[in-house]
Amino acid sequence: MNNIKDSSTEDRSVSTEQPVNKEDTVELEISALDNSFRITCPKNRVETMRVAEKHLIEKLEDLKKIAPNFSNEKLAILAAFDICHDLVNLQLKKASFEDIVKLRLNELEGIIDKAYEDS
Repeated sequence: MNNIKDSSTEDRSVSTEQPVNKEDTVELEISALDNSFRITCPKNRVETMRVAEKHLIEKLEDLKKIAPNFSNEKLAILAAFDICHDLVNLQLKKASFEDIVKLRLNELEGIIDKAYEDS
């Protein structure tokens, strides 16, 4: 479960996953665009959450260089769009790879079946 709480308004939180036992979670503080958030996440996801935070900060810094006059809100939306675009491209590549693997497996299955028939 990822619960996100804006540090400036403690009563707002968003749950993005199924509930997890409290003892299996940890609270992280992340910062981006002069905002801090407390995120509760499973202990086994701490490292990937930190990597995601670093990736987001790098993306925001890159966008800020390109569009220094954009508001933080616009930068955040552009970063989200860019990250979603990257995700869609990766999903398409994965689907394509899966299709190739299925074809190869079918070919191998045919070769094996033929070998059994010939023996």
